[in-house]
Amino acid sequence: MLIISDTSVISNLALIDRLDVLPKLFKSVVMPEAVFRELGNLKVAKARQEMLSFIQSGLFKVVTLTEEERSLALSFMPKIDEGESEAISLAYTRRADVLLIDETRGRSVAASMNVPIKGLLGILLEAKRAGHLDALRPCIKELEAKANFFMSAELRELILKSAGE
Repeated sequence: MLIISDTSVISNLALIDRLDVLPKLFKSVVMPEAVFRELGNLKVAKARQEMLSFIQSGLFKVVTLTEEERSLALSFMPKIDEGESEAISLAYTRRADVLLIDETRGRSVAASMNVPIKGLLGILLEAKRAGHLDALRPCIKELEAKANFFMSAELRELILKSAGE
């Protein structure tokens, strides 16, 4: 199973100290170099260290784009940032099983290319259903407080209802 990630899912999980859900759900997560560089700017030292240990363990794999992949990524650049562009290009060209991405514009570009996507809330919901999280509500509260993560009240209630909370 090929899982490719953009920056936001990993960084937001790190901010709420829940990066541990990724190895519980996936054998490995691939990220392009641009995402790795963006994650290098994580402000929480513990999160940076945890990310690096996941790279050393092989859970996170940093890959270099081919020329074809880089060319495709550049075509997205006026609309979305470099990390998103590279992640979408990788997911498309390597036929990823899922692209982990949250930003609206990036999700729109990926969807227009029929790239399967899953966002942070979907990952947390999957983790809850698999028994890796006791409750989703505290994670959502932390996301809103620590990561300035925005979701509509309707989406929050839908996710919580889906989680049985």
